[in-house]
This record gives sequence, structure tokens and C-alpha cells, in this order.
Amino acid sequence: MAGGACTLFENQPVVGFLGDSITVQTATALEQRAPEDWQVDIRARSGVTIAEMSGEAARLGAEGPEAVVLNLGTNDVLRGVPPEQSAADLELLLDQLGNPSCVLLMTVHENIVTDEEGSLLDRARATNAALAAVAERRGVRLVDWTEHLARQQAQPDAPELLIDTVHLSTDGVDDLVGLYLASLGDRCGPPTASL
Repeated sequence: MAGGACTLFENQPVVGFLGDSITVQTATALEQRAPEDWQVDIRARSGVTIAEMSGEAARLGAEGPEAVVLNLGTNDVLRGVPPEQSAADLELLLDQLGNPSCVLLMTVHENIVTDEEGSLLDRARATNAALAAVAERRGVRLVDWTEHLARQQAQPDAPELLIDTVHLSTDGVDDLVGLYLASLGDRCGPPTASL
């Protein structure tokens, strides 16, 4: 999916989003709220692990994105993928992206609870630690999703941002899109059109 104003795409920076169901949930709002001078390229599928998005990363990399937001890893935690395997899969995925000037990695929400297994806190923390180590080595900027959710929920009269411990409410979609856009500006600087 791509959004943005209908101007000459060759003059618009490509800003890519790779993700799972959480990114699927935000796709329409992202396309509506992204600056008009961005070519938004959203590649997301429900239920995918980091490894399963490697092909999409290669296709996005061929577009020469200036910035990329990665929101993957939740399904690695849910499926019990060993953290070291998730880290290796992230390394491969980053290699597929080419050379964007900025890559943001959303951490996995650590307070995931399932009916079958209960709390996945330890597994989520281990995955986040493994992914953070890759991010540090590769110059990828982290956005701590668990910390952000805790900060938002601490606000008086805060709306519920999640409908379960993974998926977003309507308010959660709005909040996450705002976080994506703010993080791109704060951590990457605004994407600029190529000359």
C-alpha cells in the first residue's frame, strides 16, 4: 500500500513500514496522517514473524527508502522463536533494506498474556534484549513500546490503547500512528525529498 499526495513520486522520500497485525491496524491512519510529501510504503501481514518478512524487506529495499519503521517480533514471542534466532532474522532483514538513512525498531510489548501460556514477560524481555543488541550494533534506533504504553496509561482518564495485550483499540491506533510520526521526526529528522 502506498499513500501521500499525488505528486511526482521520484521527488518524494519513501518512508517504509514493515510489520505484522499491529501495522495492518494502523495502515489506513498512517496513509491519512503522513505528510503529503512522503511516499508511504506499508508492508504488513497479520501473524508474521521477523523471518517471514524478509522478502518484503527486500522488495522495500529495492524502492530505496529514506526511513523505515520496523514493528515486528510480537509473533516471534507468541510462537516461542528463540531470541537468538529472532536476532539473526533481524540481521538478515536489515541487510535486505539497503541503506536507509534511518531505521526505527519498535520493541515488543512485554506484558503479553495468552490464554494458553499466561504471561510471556520473560520471553518478551529476552526477545527485546536480543533485538536491542542487534539495533545497537547496526545503528538502528529503538522505540520502547512497553514504556510508551505505561506512560500513556498513567495519564489521568487515559483511554485503553489495547483490546487485548497485543492488538490496538481505536485510541491505540491513533496513539501508535502519532508515535510513529513523532519518532520519525525526533529520532530521524523529517524525511526530505530527494533532489
